[in-house]
Amino acid sequence: VGWLGGRGFSALPPPQVMLPDIVGTDGSSCRASPCAGMSRIGGSTDDCRLVMEQNASEWCAFVRSTPDCQDDDGFLNYLDDAFCAFSPSLLPLPITLFACWLLYLFLVLGVTADKYFCPNLSAISTSLKLSHNVAGVTFLAFGNGAPDVFSAVAAFSDPRTAGLAIGALFGYLGLYIFYVLVVVVSTWIYKRRKMQGLSTSILGEPRLLPDSEDVPNTFYNSCESAEEYMPLIAYHETTAQILLHSLNPLDLRKWRRKPWHWRLFKIMKIPIEVVLLLTVPVVDPDKEDRNWKRPLNCLHVITSPLVCILTFKSGKYGLYRIDEIFPVWTVVVLIGAVLAVIVFFTSKNEEAPKYHFIFSFMGFLVSALWISAAATEVVQLLRTFGVDRTSTR
Repeated sequence: VGWLGGRGFSALPPPQVMLPDIVGTDGSSCRASPCAGMSRIGGSTDDCRLVMEQNASEWCAFVRSTPDCQDDDGFLNYLDDAFCAFSPSLLPLPITLFACWLLYLFLVLGVTADKYFCPNLSAISTSLKLSHNVAGVTFLAFGNGAPDVFSAVAAFSDPRTAGLAIGALFGYLGLYIFYVLVVVVSTWIYKRRKMQGLSTSILGEPRLLPDSEDVPNTFYNSCESAEEYMPLIAYHETTAQILLHSLNPLDLRKWRRKPWHWRLFKIMKIPIEVVLLLTVPVVDPDKEDRNWKRPLNCLHVITSPLVCILTFKSGKYGLYRIDEIFPVWTVVVLIGAVLAVIVFFTSKNEEAPKYHFIFSFMGFLVSALWISAAATEVVQLLRTFGVDRTSTR
């Protein structure tokens, strides 16, 4: 190739061979050889587990600039907190804190499912007049497996954590098979011992029943102990007293009788129980008043929809502004306050209203969203542990 000028024909310098550019996560480029933490244009995006291939001083920049490290599903960005909030030499510290938080989330899942999700499902089955067999294989079975179901849904919602759900399902299947075997073997052993006991009693001498005077009357003893705490004069609590007693998760009489390890575990559960008492209504068909607490249930009319809008999709819809002015959560609070006033003036402290069964559906929805939010955080934490484990090898 040449050009024709005034001084004659002159050859251009030989063309250079252009090597493919390799673009890094920080916008820089290099040629000829792959660079650490970089991917070719048009190729696959960087894997967050490659953070260890970077220098310790570049961990934070890599995590913040790599799309695979971004977590939009949870409330907290654990990878950013682990690699940016602490110095690289202190990486075991956030891992330890996250492990403690993971154990506490498991406690949240258990308390929510046991004391709020399952009782409301039982109340719903009673309101729908379902038989015990139908309720046991539908609503109550779903309540018992709610943490596993929501954790699997949260894991499958992200392709990066789908492997966690598959492993959990196979693990759960193995435990379920083991459980069935234990039940079958235990039932067989029980029936065999029962038959041996019947044959021994038939062949041996019959035992004489003791006189009624020698048998301790546990019924009257229990009645006397119960009457010990009953007031002698009829006493009606005020609305404020009902609210304070309803928000107290601690039974002092039970506290005095329990050992120290039970008290320690109870102290850990008190923050969870207080938050759930404030936000999740519970309808108990086994109680005479069906767990109707007028001031607390009126408060639930405000807090329950607020929890729903703030926990769904990590609060994205709750923080959305209408016409760039009013957040959605303020509108929910105003509507809930109006409905709470209506409930307060159409009900009494002494008896539950006819529409009390609606609170069981509300409690079911709110507790399900609490479980879903906790399960999402568990999945994000497990993914963070996978990245940190790779980075600490």
